[in-house]
Amino acid sequence: MKNNDYRFFYYEPKHFEELFKLVMAFNYEHNRDKYSKSDTDKAKIEERQYLKENSSSEYYRYYICATGNEFIGHVWFGQQDSDRGKGFIEELYVKPEYRKKGIATSLMKEAIRWITNKNCSSIEVDVKSHNGDAIRVCQIMGFSEQKPKWTNFTLDLIK
Repeated sequence: MKNNDYRFFYYEPKHFEELFKLVMAFNYEHNRDKYSKSDTDKAKIEERQYLKENSSSEYYRYYICATGNEFIGHVWFGQQDSDRGKGFIEELYVKPEYRKKGIATSLMKEAIRWITNKNCSSIEVDVKSHNGDAIRVCQIMGFSEQKPKWTNFTLDLIK
């Protein structure tokens, strides 16, 4: 498939259920341990609320890619809560079978365009160090890697 076989569009409330499925796929892929250790129904309820809040804010946007009736990718982005003059990009996700087709790049380009139009001075993207595909997309888009501001630690309480 070529990129012109895909539709790109902004989230509207009628897209909630399909976007929710994509967000859950993203969360499962990137937080598998959390979802295997916690109550999945509780996680779904929390994620629905989070999605409702994020999708209705004037400072955030979801941009979606679909082919036919299937939602295959999305990105969440906007202006940072602590500083509206800075942007952020998170939840860049494309279903595995549609990767390496330019979809993530198209999603990122629109996120950058929107944030630029809000007169933000910079954009921050957090990527897990093992996510090579996302790191490559950021590098292709011209982002430079920053030294970590903090070191993360975890204490597992449930074994």
